[in-house]
Amino acid sequence: MKNKINLDTLYPQEFDNIYRELETSTIKKLNEKSNSTLFYKLEKVLEEVQERLHLITMVRKSGTEWDADEFTRYLLETHFDNNTTEFLEDPITSYMEKYLEVLKDQFKNTKPFIPQNRKLDGEQIVKLIARHKATGLFLKRLGSIRREDSIEIYLKKISREGYTPPKVAEKSKSANLSIEYTENRQILAIYYILDNLKINKNSKVNIARFIHLLAAEDIPKNEDGKEILDNSRIYQKVKSLWGKNEDRKSGKELLFLKPIFENLLKSDSNGIKDILNAIDKDLAKSSIKKNG
Repeated sequence: MKNKINLDTLYPQEFDNIYRELETSTIKKLNEKSNSTLFYKLEKVLEEVQERLHLITMVRKSGTEWDADEFTRYLLETHFDNNTTEFLEDPITSYMEKYLEVLKDQFKNTKPFIPQNRKLDGEQIVKLIARHKATGLFLKRLGSIRREDSIEIYLKKISREGYTPPKVAEKSKSANLSIEYTENRQILAIYYILDNLKINKNSKVNIARFIHLLAAEDIPKNEDGKEILDNSRIYQKVKSLWGKNEDRKSGKELLFLKPIFENLLKSDSNGIKDILNAIDKDLAKSSIKKNG
């Protein structure tokens, strides 16, 4: 009697096997002797892996003609990602039990080009998903390689363990205690500008993205290149500034900002006047008064 396979164990095993096959194959191609540059070799591998990922959801009809199986494409490219967390965090059986039969039924009247995929058993479905996700992760990591990276960085970026860039030492705050043009004041100035433009205050995510753009600072990402806005200190400050806390704007900060906006004022600068009026209004609420 065939032993029942533990799908929750099978998924990470299959995921690792596929990933390491891609890693080994790529390293072998990089080590091949040729007149091509290392980066050119990587570009060729990138093209091959892109094609490999694409073909997982495709079937050859004849010659060079290919068609997509909508069930397989939806399962792998949309539904699994929308109903699970990161690749290996949740047991895959919870996904299978809750969604898979419903999904198969949803496509029962769709003419699939790979009809056998709707009939795959649990083990085969798990292997299909693992192959797609492992190939997708490998492709993302290949895409993160830059021409100026060393061969050591190349290999670390495509490794199963992934690559974590060395942390850049933060500037010591004690090195310049009299600094005036702080990030807090930068965000507060942008707050007044955007508030005067009557932007949607509820869209704190979009506000934070906009400030990241003005600050020329990337949003923190995980190893797969996905933005993690909750790890952004700018986003945390935006949530505080655009929140309900009336004490968020200290008088000291406002007194610093006010003359900067006053220097921009012209006789017809109604927008700047509105900003100054808003600052005065908040100053009146703060513990440091205008003439204090």
